[in-house]
Amino acid sequence: MRQSTQVGLALVAILALAGCSSPTSRLVYRGEQAEVDRLPEIMLGNDDADNYDLESARYLGAANDHKFWAVRMQRDHDCVAVLPTSDDWYVSCTTGGGVLGFNGAGVSGKFAADGFPASSLEDGWTSVHAGLRVAN
Repeated sequence: MRQSTQVGLALVAILALAGCSSPTSRLVYRGEQAEVDRLPEIMLGNDDADNYDLESARYLGAANDHKFWAVRMQRDHDCVAVLPTSDDWYVSCTTGGGVLGFNGAGVSGKFAADGFPASSLEDGWTSVHAGLRVAN
C-alpha cells in the first residue's frame, strides 16, 4: 500500500507540474477573449496567419504610436504582434518560452507571456502590460 501511495503522489506531482507549463496557464492568455483582443484584419491576410491560434490573441496596449497583441502560434510559440500607425506590421515569436526581444518598425521591446516582476522595470523602458516592456 505504501508503494502505491508514493506512486500516486508522484503522478499527482507530475500532472501538477505539467499544468504549470500549459499555454493556457500563461498570464497573458488568461480570461476570455474580448473584441479588442482580436488581431486586426490587416494581420490576417498573409500566409503566416494560418499558423496563429486566433483564439489566444490578447491586446496588450499601445505605446510610441504602436499597438501590441500577444498571440500563440499553432506550434506553441509565444508571439508579439506589432502594428504601427502605418501598415508596416510584424509578428515576432519565441522558440522556447522566456523573454522575447523585438525590434522593428521604429520600436524596440521585450515580451514575456508569464509577465515581468514589477520591480524589474529598467530606466528607459515603459511597462505597457505585465508582459510587455517598450523602450522609450
